[in-house]
Amino acid sequence: MKSKLIRAGIFTAIIGALLLAHYIYLGSKPLVNNAARKGAGFSSALLANGATAYQAANIAGDKTVVVLVGDMVLNSAVWENTFNELTKTGMAVLRYDLFGSGYSARPRGAYDAEFFANQLESLANKVLPGRNLILVGLGDGGAIAAAYAAKQAQRVKKLILIDSVGIEHKAPLRARLMAVPAIGRYFGRMFGGGVAKSVIADSFSTTPAPAVLARLEAPAATKGYADALRASYRHWQRSNNRQPFL
Repeated sequence: MKSKLIRAGIFTAIIGALLLAHYIYLGSKPLVNNAARKGAGFSSALLANGATAYQAANIAGDKTVVVLVGDMVLNSAVWENTFNELTKTGMAVLRYDLFGSGYSARPRGAYDAEFFANQLESLANKVLPGRNLILVGLGDGGAIAAAYAAKQAQRVKKLILIDSVGIEHKAPLRARLMAVPAIGRYFGRMFGGGVAKSVIADSFSTTPAPAVLARLEAPAATKGYADALRASYRHWQRSNNRQPFL
């Protein structure tokens, strides 16, 4: 009996060590840094929680600025055509990556609508101080834009929401596994990339341009993205997020 317990203990320890090693391996990916942001044509705004990657055009002066707010998975690359077309018209426009996504930093945090609304507020105060805004939010960005507008109504002249989370949103099974306490950290690193690819595939009726598709999928190969995506599923109940819209 004693030898069986010893063998069971050794087996459990080996399995635990292998899982820990795999967990560490899954997290050993390239870091997003200023060089990567600059190489991709992004500027960096150093905020309290880390650097935010953004691109802006025609923002000199005092014109109202269109701010394009993306999603944890559908990062600012999803706005490629929108950003370029608005720029051609001479409109002031800014797009940026949420914390944990794209070329922005991956800080620790709750990764919910309030967390991201604070990021948007800090970015607007630093890059667009005192400017009026037109907010366009897609997916997660819809709830973020609404949360920001609820706090800063005097600055928001228009609020445009596209397929916003917060109503009738159901996370896929892999995402729900990622939200499980403790072991969800392992599931996050294991499934994060797959969840991102499935969301991207389901979000387009036709395949995006290769450069845009690569830019959308790139975060899955960077350090901290899976942990950040997992934190968003852990702390942000997207299907019960109606408060910013009331």
